[in-house]
Amino acid sequence: MTDTKLKTYEGNCHCGAIKFSVALPPLESAPPASCPCSICTKKGYLFLFPPKSALAVTKGGGTDGLGGGVLAAYTVDDKQAEHRFCATCAMPFGIVRLGAAPDSSVALNARMLQGVDLWVLGDSEVPALHAAGAYAPPAFPGLEALAAVPLPAGEKLYPGSCHCGAVTFALTSPWLLDDAGPADTENNSVAECDCSTCIRHAGFYTYPRPASRVAVAAAPPDALATYFSAQGNGFGGTQFCRVCGCVLFQHIVGPPAARVAALPPHVQARIRDKCDVRPVQVRALDFVLGRTEGERAEWARVRATVKRERASAEGKAYVVPE
Repeated sequence: MTDTKLKTYEGNCHCGAIKFSVALPPLESAPPASCPCSICTKKGYLFLFPPKSALAVTKGGGTDGLGGGVLAAYTVDDKQAEHRFCATCAMPFGIVRLGAAPDSSVALNARMLQGVDLWVLGDSEVPALHAAGAYAPPAFPGLEALAAVPLPAGEKLYPGSCHCGAVTFALTSPWLLDDAGPADTENNSVAECDCSTCIRHAGFYTYPRPASRVAVAAAPPDALATYFSAQGNGFGGTQFCRVCGCVLFQHIVGPPAARVAALPPHVQARIRDKCDVRPVQVRALDFVLGRTEGERAEWARVRATVKRERASAEGKAYVVPE
């Protein structure tokens, strides 16, 4: 394909630690592709495969021009392919194969591109980039005890984890995720958001209340990191595994305590109730991996019922950090 048919796109992680431009065929004619392997499913990658010569990292290029030594790196299988992500904001950059030829292709995550409506483009699927069937999701250590407790009708226990196993959890959902909760319940179904953080994290969230419905184990204890956007209101942040970069939860903290303390008691109680939620990234749940026909069918049902929210059109527009 000749250069006249290429279009230059700009991209960045959310906090601005890495920025780049890439020359590609227009995405309308060559949309990105997803991958069904375990790590790619958890991260929600949408891949583009430009040659290295088409990619210019203008900030955070590191030792190899692709974020080496600047971005965090996680390897699976043969240890020859690095899944690189920002250690501050957890945005997945893509996959860099170590020792590859100078102008080999890079598996670049299209979710980092600016000004691209991924929901309009759609995507195809490439063959699994990592060995199929070799991955077993790590189990939450208290899962067996939780599973032994009878649940009320309509509730379900969903185990989940990051990819490396440093963070595992179990969600006792008040309703089945392929259905919706009571109509008078806030955030009563799985939602996908296109705000500047969620679109980069491939966020599919469920919103269990109270937050205690999500039991979490982290080893080491600081394996679960939290990113608070400098452009947000500080009321909540994204939680991810420091080791493998998989996004797991939203951490809701609400307004500053001093501000809340100055409000009437009934307003304080309402704020506490509203903040008593732990949004869970559905992609981190085990069934999404589709290891059985039943899991694949369940994930298809959940995707069919997801409510899409155009948060990008609300509030202050995201500005790429300097």
